[in-house]
Amino acid sequence: MSFFICYKVAFNRSLFKIQLISMISMSEDIQKIYDVAIVGAGPVGLCMANALALKNLKVAVFEKNSQTAIHSRAPAIWSKTQEVLAKLGVIDDFLKCGISLSEIKIWDADSNRALIEFNLKELEKITFYPYFLILPQSETEKILLQNLNKLPQA
Repeated sequence: MSFFICYKVAFNRSLFKIQLISMISMSEDIQKIYDVAIVGAGPVGLCMANALALKNLKVAVFEKNSQTAIHSRAPAIWSKTQEVLAKLGVIDDFLKCGISLSEIKIWDADSNRALIEFNLKELEKITFYPYFLILPQSETEKILLQNLNKLPQA
């Protein structure tokens, strides 16, 4: 019986940590060509595929939809995620396409006052990305897929 392995990828400051989370049956034909099969080409699946391809694993990504997401489920990309994107080598593409905001204010329309305010510039001491980045999920998937297609292992 053949298996493909589902990995959980964690990123720390210096390297990727890859942890086995499950093993699933896979046909021998696919196994001869790829080291890892990823089901789902959303942002998480594409990030995982890029990370594994950078570790010289041959990766196949399977997606049931023929195009990227129409609606964004997570249009804001926070600092820690930007650090992950930097490790994948795609952060510059994200910064070119997105809108960076270093301050967040949530307003009460009835009283016309800010309910919550965050100044993300205070994060400058702990991250290179002291802002959040607004980018539609379709653009996120497009950038990650384009990068994946450039990698010989993908």
